[in-house]
Amino acid sequence: MSEGSVIEGKLLVPKEVVILDGSLLSRGEPVPRSISPNMLQEFLEISVTSKESTLLRFARRYGPIGICKDDLPYGHNRKSYARIVDVGDCHPRPSDVPGWQCSEPVKRWFEFACQAQAIVDCSARLHNGLTPALQDLEIANPLWPDLSKKLKNRLNPNRETSRAAIEGAINTWIYYGGLRPHFRWGSSGCSVVMSAGDYTSLFGALATQLMLTAAMSKGWVLCSECRQFYPPDRQPNPNRRRFCPRCGLRAAWRASKRDLRRKPQEVLGG
Repeated sequence: MSEGSVIEGKLLVPKEVVILDGSLLSRGEPVPRSISPNMLQEFLEISVTSKESTLLRFARRYGPIGICKDDLPYGHNRKSYARIVDVGDCHPRPSDVPGWQCSEPVKRWFEFACQAQAIVDCSARLHNGLTPALQDLEIANPLWPDLSKKLKNRLNPNRETSRAAIEGAINTWIYYGGLRPHFRWGSSGCSVVMSAGDYTSLFGALATQLMLTAAMSKGWVLCSECRQFYPPDRQPNPNRRRFCPRCGLRAAWRASKRDLRRKPQEVLGG
């Protein structure tokens, strides 16, 4: 099952999005945008590059996360259901900068991107019969320090404990995204979808793709040539280059040629 079949709706992307002094600012009439099946891959690039330019490109395409006054995605406190609006709902944080409507800290974007990457990495290791690294578990589930206090060997968690930690992390993302299962009955039959109501939150869409990636794949790796993420057929060697199906053998051949040209230069330089 693809993420397109389990989440419905469109993203509302503000007309203007910029980064100023550590904040992502947005304004203007929102434009509906479709949810891309590659959205999570693009979001993970923010963690890999650690560049504001990568973050800004993503936000301009898919919109802000919508960080509220609690420093969390605004869906975490959603009380509205269907078309019944609750005044207790959280909303994206208003901007203090004149002329801009909403503002959210760039720092939180990087934290969520790193967390998503750690969840994907831990899930991939678990699918391959391995135990995730302690450092990755600590990033994937911020509550890990409290959870690990109950363990006999907190510095060496087993696979069962690791699965529970990743399970909790993903369910927290679903909660933050304001997602709930919705029953749909159309002319072609019945279906169950994940929905945030009449709107779709960016964080909810990311949570759905993250859930599916963790459940049904062996994770994502970064192509050494095009720098795009792709799902590998098998667990790659961390000490060797990896190439996606699109770049393939041709990219591997070019890389080996570059290495051969570089070796004589290194000998001469040494």
